Amino acid sequence: MRVFFSGVVLMLLCLLSGCHREETLPRHVSSALTEAYNKDDPRACTALYADDGAILPQGAATVIGKAAILKLFQSRITPHLQYATSSTVSGDGGEYGFDQGTYVIRNVEQGRDVEFGKYINIFRKVNGKWKIFRTMWNMDTPGPQASPTRQVPEPQSQPQAPQQNTKGG
Repeated sequence: MRVFFSGVVLMLLCLLSGCHREETLPRHVSSALTEAYNKDDPRACTALYADDGAILPQGAATVIGKAAILKLFQSRITPHLQYATSSTVSGDGGEYGFDQGTYVIRNVEQGRDVEFGKYINIFRKVNGKWKIFRTMWNMDTPGPQASPTRQVPEPQSQPQAPQQNTKGG
């Protein structure tokens, strides 16, 4: 239901901002959060968000504003966890854009994947630069029970054309 709601919100945002193009976000925009997270840099993660940005984490209260977002990243980022994403669809609507896909968190000390899920980031242009306006994720499998054989997605080297996800979320 949340994925459906996010899709509806995104479509409304696109309509309000004149979304009429079928363009994807530049890869450096959609991958910046993953890169900052894997450098163990909560401040770099936070800098990617708009001043009024918010994170809607699964099973927790909404985190609003840069101070709260920094606190969240400081509590979650640790050197033994690596984060990988695989974008399944993204779009650039001019003032707003989005990136949706799946993620894997790997415990590099244990050599196994500890969490799998899906995410959506909604971006907004602020002074001509893309900033994350909203982030939402849903875990597919709880950490301790994650399969040790599932592989981390390889980072994509080039932007890809939008792909429709035919599976229900």
